[in-house]
Amino acid sequence: VLLATFAPLGSDRIMLRNLSTSNSTEAAAQETAQTHHTTAVVAGLLFVFLMTAVIGGNAAGLSDGWQVTLFLTAMMFIPVALTYLRQWVAVPILGARVAFIPEQTILPLVFMIILGMLKLLRFPMTAFSAAFSFAGIMLAIWFWSIRGGALGHIYRIAIRQKITFGAVRQRLKTGLPFTGVALGTAMLQRSLPLVIVATCGFSATAQFSIALSFANLAGIPLGILNLCILPRCTMLVRNSQLDEAGCLVSSTAGMALLLSTAIGMTTCVLSPVAIQMLGESYSGISLILWLLVIATVIDSIPGPSVALLQAMH
Repeated sequence: VLLATFAPLGSDRIMLRNLSTSNSTEAAAQETAQTHHTTAVVAGLLFVFLMTAVIGGNAAGLSDGWQVTLFLTAMMFIPVALTYLRQWVAVPILGARVAFIPEQTILPLVFMIILGMLKLLRFPMTAFSAAFSFAGIMLAIWFWSIRGGALGHIYRIAIRQKITFGAVRQRLKTGLPFTGVALGTAMLQRSLPLVIVATCGFSATAQFSIALSFANLAGIPLGILNLCILPRCTMLVRNSQLDEAGCLVSSTAGMALLLSTAIGMTTCVLSPVAIQMLGESYSGISLILWLLVIATVIDSIPGPSVALLQAMH
């Protein structure tokens, strides 16, 4: 996920902003092509680096576990990056509700069904089989989602676009600030469990990770609303209608806070059911969950301000 977030080097955010104000199919295809070319350059360099580390891992003193991890990372981050790019293209064209259906709904469902079938067939599951299955399903769903409709039309035109290295270099330079924010957020979310492991042990980390997964449910409305109003915010800012953009963010903030509070309270009330399923050894989840939910609700108070800030950049 970190490498998939890093690969576009912020060009995906710039593409989303530009697509939100573009009424031309050719311009949308040009933005799509330029962003994918930029991502391909960075992803190629990352892939070479990872495979070099895998091949020369023994000489560099890397353990077998790290070599396997780097190899699986090299195989998986490109499908994840393509998925992220498809989502950014689809949001201003299809709307946020439709844009996330393939990856947020179909992908997990298909993956769980396949894992269940493999389990019933007593197929030996390893990190390799799970990683390659997930990457393969992700690529299949990505290809299926861009094969037709308005999104497919833009991708077909984008394939024929000619992008110069100068344009790629300029896009990398412009998008770098966005990368720092996105990568910092992703690193914070992924590295926190490692810090808890090092300081509190695996048992505390397991409880924290489960509680965090449930607490994140309260943060879903804010993320969705950020994406939903970004195209509208960008258009208002481009037209110098800053007061209207501010009113849009303010009115949406109340909705985000209300939804986050409702989801958070429901999650906390139902937490004893999860403890009953996991066992008494996980009884500490309740207190952790309340604290994390409160933090998530507080985080939603400013509302979808990210959409306004990104539109004004």
